[in-house]
Formats: sequence, structure tokens, C-alpha cells
Amino acid sequence: MPFVGGCLAATLAALCALFPGAASAQAPSRVDEARARALFEEGRRAAEAERWVEALDAFQRSRALANRPSTVFNVATTLVRLGRAREVLAALDELEAIATPREHARLLASAAELRAQAAALLRRVTLRIAPADAIVEIDGAILEGAGPERLAVLDPGPRAVVVRAEGHEEARFTLEPGIERHDVALRPLDATLRVVPSIASARVAVDGVERGVGALELSLAPGAHALGITAEGHVPFERDVELAPGARLTVDAALEPLPPGEDLVASPAFWGVVGGGVAVLAAVGIALGVVFGSTTEAPYGGTSNTVIVPLLEGTLP
Repeated sequence: MPFVGGCLAATLAALCALFPGAASAQAPSRVDEARARALFEEGRRAAEAERWVEALDAFQRSRALANRPSTVFNVATTLVRLGRAREVLAALDELEAIATPREHARLLASAAELRAQAAALLRRVTLRIAPADAIVEIDGAILEGAGPERLAVLDPGPRAVVVRAEGHEEARFTLEPGIERHDVALRPLDATLRVVPSIASARVAVDGVERGVGALELSLAPGAHALGITAEGHVPFERDVELAPGARLTVDAALEPLPPGEDLVASPAFWGVVGGGVAVLAAVGIALGVVFGSTTEAPYGGTSNTVIVPLLEGTLP
């Protein structure tokens, strides 16, 4: 990676000579000053050996003791080598806040070049997120902003991303270099419907599909569902339920006995369940005729369970 002003070691050595006594916002004690200078030299030696992590640690500890513009600049130059361009810009913002144009003119000029270099390293990725209130974490830090579309300004290199929202499965992926757009649609978690009929032998159906007998715990997709429960000698139980993602809902179904002398087929509740009395009565009648062998006259004599009337032209003899 090219570096501002050529060799990093030469730049750091020049800064040591140019700004040996630059004032900090709060003057350190003599002990802190001596320790800060020693750490500064330790960081410079590590940088010359291209041990960038060690150099950064030494410069940051020196900065904590004596926050001098030259030390902040060295922190920024080391961060560039580590590919942490966003942190470079933050360090340079602080440098400009504590430096004075007259006293630190050359340092500020180098900082401007370093800022341009760091800005060029950054990449911008547009993330399209569903649901819109999901939280996005990149390398462990929450991405600011909300809504279905987010702009992420990232350091170079692969970035680890986690997207999560209540009631949804979280998504984990890596944004590789070169990606400028990425769509993330989180899958809603299944909801849990617990059904407890008052009759142990009651049959439970959801959306017209039988799911079992008696008390059940069902995993269902979020949304609206039609619950139906039937038991011999009892009025069918019906209810529409709305399930949120990841929610748990319990339905206690108290089935009422049919009135004395009224069977299920004759009850008004039965016709409501099957959705149309006339159509169902016809279907039941045909089925009963087949089962019990009821017959009808055939058009040409004899009997038959099925009557077929041909289409004839003219008149019968």
C-alpha cells in the first residue's frame, strides 16, 4: 500500500524532530511526559519494523498520557497500514481539533494528504433490509440509521455482518470486497398454536387439514389460520386466529353438547362448518345411496345405481 510522503519510518522520524514539544489540551505531569515520550519511541521502532499492531498500541498508550498532535498523526498513519480507514478519519478529526495552523502547518498538510488516502480506501455498500426495523451489525458495531435501505461505509477487506429483528431468524454473512449492494430478507419465525379441547377425543383441523386428536401444540407459519374442532355428539368449534412471528397462542376450546334428539348432520352448526347445506346434502345423499345400495329405475328396464339418460333425436316409439 502506498504511503503519504514515502517511507513511514522517515515520516515518523521527521515528526519526532519537528514536534518534540507540541502542547496538549491538558499539560501532562513530568512523569507522564517522560512515559509518553518513551512509548512514542517504542511505537516508532515497531513501525520501522512494520509491526503495526505493536506500533498502534504504543502510540495509543502514549496519546493517553500526552495527547499531542504528532502522536495522533502517528496513530492515524498506523491505522492506515492496518486497513482501518474509518478510524483514520476519526483520528484526523481530533488532530485538526488540537493542532494550530501556525505551529503545525506541515503536520496539517500531511494530515490532509493522509485523509484523502484513507477516504479512497473506504467502500460504500447499500443494504436493502426486510423487515425495515431490523438491526444491522458490521464487525460487531451497530450500523446507524433505520428503514428498508441503509448505506454502509466500510473499511477495505471482508466485513462480517449480522442482521436481526424480533420474531425473525437472524442472518449472518460476509460482505466481500467488490460488493456494492446486498439484499437481506429475514425469515419470520414460526408461531406456536396450542389447542386444548374440552373433549379428549376431539379432532383438530387447521385451515381444513386435520392435525391430530386432543390437546396439540402446532408450529405454524405466521398469519391468519382457521381452527376447527369436532367431536361426536358436540357442536363443532370454529375460530379464526392471527399468529405473529414467533408468537405463542393457546386456545381453550369448550365444545358444547348437541341438544337432545339432534344429530350432527341435522344441526345448523354442521351446515355452517361444511359451508353450504344444499350442496353437502346432495353429496351425502349420493354417498348414502351408494353405501346402502339404494337403486333407481334404469331407462330401459331393470335397476341401476347410476342413471344415464341418452340424448335422443325425434320421438320414442
